[in-house]
Amino acid sequence: MKKILMFAVLSAFSLVSFAQIPLIVKAGFGKSDWKGDAVNGTDAQYAWKVGVGTEIHLYERFFLQPMLYFVNEGTALNATSTSSTAGTARVIYHQNYVQLPVLLGYRAHLSPKVNIISTIGPYAGYGVYGKKRTSVTLSGTTTTSSVNTFDSGNVEKLDAGVSAGVGLEFQGMTIGADLQVGMLDLIKNANTRNIAGFLTMGYRFDL
Repeated sequence: MKKILMFAVLSAFSLVSFAQIPLIVKAGFGKSDWKGDAVNGTDAQYAWKVGVGTEIHLYERFFLQPMLYFVNEGTALNATSTSSTAGTARVIYHQNYVQLPVLLGYRAHLSPKVNIISTIGPYAGYGVYGKKRTSVTLSGTTTTSSVNTFDSGNVEKLDAGVSAGVGLEFQGMTIGADLQVGMLDLIKNANTRNIAGFLTMGYRFDL
């Protein structure tokens, strides 16, 4: 765990050192869920992310934006027993990832001080920690248990997919929205993938 966090911090500094300017900080709050043939009737959970990165100019209004995020995602599942003994269960998954998106961006000028920014590109994430909480109610009695989402909860640590976003940029600040869709199965041999949307706020420091 400590080695992974240290690697994330060093990677963030490497991004800034490589580009020198600018430094971008960004945070988002929204909701996440699981989608796929193997799940249905899930409940979306609150999600958030915070990260740093930079911007590399490519050509005219096009740029490359590598970022490094710490992302929290998850979902909740409900089940009802079909046996003679009636019972219900609720399982809540929390997944924390170190995530690296590398996005192609385009900056459209609305005025000398206001721009619309759109981005799209791949991301890769690695699950560092999380909790799988299970609550079972049987004959009026509820019992709960908790395990690590990735180590004991049967959720794959590696995640990857596509991220896209749009934002309004003015005086160094950006307000926008991001959507990311996972392309790798969260459960082995089961079509179950992450999907999350965030309202975001960021600031660009031209050092």
